[in-house]
Amino acid sequence: MPLPPYLRPYQKRHLEDITSGKATCNSAELVNRDGDLWIHLFVKYEVDKPHYQPKTIIGVDLGVSKLATVSALSKDAVSNVNFFDGSGLRFKRKCYKRSLSEWQSNGNDAMVRRSKGKISNLSTYLNHCISKEIVSLAEQFPNPVIVMEKLTHIRKRNLGKRMNYELNSWSFAQLQGFIEYKAMEKGIRIEYVGAKHTSHRCSNCGHLNKSNRKDQAHFKCLGCGYEVNADFNASVNIAKVFREGAPSQPIGLGG
Repeated sequence: MPLPPYLRPYQKRHLEDITSGKATCNSAELVNRDGDLWIHLFVKYEVDKPHYQPKTIIGVDLGVSKLATVSALSKDAVSNVNFFDGSGLRFKRKCYKRSLSEWQSNGNDAMVRRSKGKISNLSTYLNHCISKEIVSLAEQFPNPVIVMEKLTHIRKRNLGKRMNYELNSWSFAQLQGFIEYKAMEKGIRIEYVGAKHTSHRCSNCGHLNKSNRKDQAHFKCLGCGYEVNADFNASVNIAKVFREGAPSQPIGLGG
């Protein structure tokens, strides 16, 4: 199949890297966009993982109400809190789902085919945007490390029937993958931690109680009275889990 003459420079570079052996292409996806066929090549590069001593820990909490909540922990100071909202995508996904059901009931196969993959494309686009902003935030700090929770802990959350559906239908693995490869391209270290109890532990005093999290969005510590956004509290705890569990971390991290 001949290649189009209007390849962008970065596309040509990736193709040259594949043919020269600098990169590999293990899979591809053929996409139909309004009758035009596009092929997506998944290009893989092998890079060395950074092993520097981090000065700032970027804690990333993944969820439903907020797709991602990011905080930067240096010593005991928290800064640059960012929230990435998913309400717009949830609304569009709900509309597509309702329309798809109507088209299927009416036998409108043409509209069913055209709508197929639109939700997936929206999710992928949003994951690209979120991952780019998270990595850009990390670049503002010297020797940052981006810390995310292992997916097994995300799937174990019980948030009610509707929220559980949203939680299990979102591609967190894709989002983490985008963050990881974008970070490694910039030489930024990535780590994963077991995030058990990070939603119920107070990031201010360490008090652990399931009742600390009043609902999906609000956290109020029954021990010290600390009140804050629940996703923000979890993101700080994720950063602290890494700091406390990393044996190579020096005392006074971030100084």
